[in-house]
Amino acid sequence: MKISNLESIVLEWFSKNAGSEELRRQLESVRVFSRKHTGPGLIVALSTDNALSKVAFGCTPNSPLIKSKELAHGGGVDLWILDGVIAELEFVAFGGAKFPVGEFGFELVSEL
Repeated sequence: MKISNLESIVLEWFSKNAGSEELRRQLESVRVFSRKHTGPGLIVALSTDNALSKVAFGCTPNSPLIKSKELAHGGGVDLWILDGVIAELEFVAFGGAKFPVGEFGFELVSEL
């Protein structure tokens, strides 16, 4: 699956703020396996090169927030790592809103 603009920019943000070289390498090789819209969120399952070293616990940077006209109260995203391997991005719209389907304008920020 092709990585969306939102996913690409979020992955780049995590890579620039990664707490370890192992995480940076996994982020550089990541591919989108599937996407599931949940209404208030979007879950993006990821895969990476299995030959890469595992990520140590605690090296994931703080998650960015999403500022957008399409998200009245903003949104957030978390990077999930399972057993040392990047597993998914989980996006959520704050305030009970629905997370936009498809491309939309946004900015990543540290606070709303």
